Amino acid sequence: MAAMNIALIRGPGLTPWEIRIYEPLTPKNDITLFATTYTPQWVPRETPIAVDRCFWPDGYFAKIHSRGAWFFNGICSRILGIDHYMFGLENKLRGFDILHTYETHNTFSYQTFLAKKRYGGKLVVTVAETIPFRGESHPLRRAMKKMVVDGTDAFIAITERTRDMLLKEGIPDDKISVIPLAVDCRLFLPNAGGSNFRAQWNINQKEFVALCVARLVRE
Repeated sequence: MAAMNIALIRGPGLTPWEIRIYEPLTPKNDITLFATTYTPQWVPRETPIAVDRCFWPDGYFAKIHSRGAWFFNGICSRILGIDHYMFGLENKLRGFDILHTYETHNTFSYQTFLAKKRYGGKLVVTVAETIPFRGESHPLRRAMKKMVVDGTDAFIAITERTRDMLLKEGIPDDKISVIPLAVDCRLFLPNAGGSNFRAQWNINQKEFVALCVARLVRE
């Protein structure tokens, strides 16, 4: 298979953990990550994947208050129908074979759709959302989301529940692939110690133990 130019558009959701999933593809493909200037979850690390940042002013508000960026984007979404707009993104996506964005309702996903329409390439959207018709409260956002959905070549659902949500939104089943999030087994090894922890909680040494860091919130 010939080498491909792959664009990963993540906006403010750039994380060092997701990058690991795509690093094995770099020897044979040219991969670039596109993010906003303010990425609160980003922790710098060495990676063969280039990161290209597009300006969006929410970082200024984050310096004023810890919830400043969230508040700014909320206002933009409710009033203007956009959030996390990535200035100059469309032109930067010229010449890519695959345009891989995140969630159908994100403004940068709509920008990615525009780039596909203008320059070509295949549009792939990874979806984690499980609530049908999310991000459709504003007329503009609803219209942009519809164009993204109609123009997407393939959807990656991270769970079966996400797949069910996409089906409820009218997306054809043959466009959806369920691919769970990966775990790097070079970093996370079963039975890699933990004897003191097992003894503290009276857990048998042969029992499988998993740690889940999550919110116990009903949604």
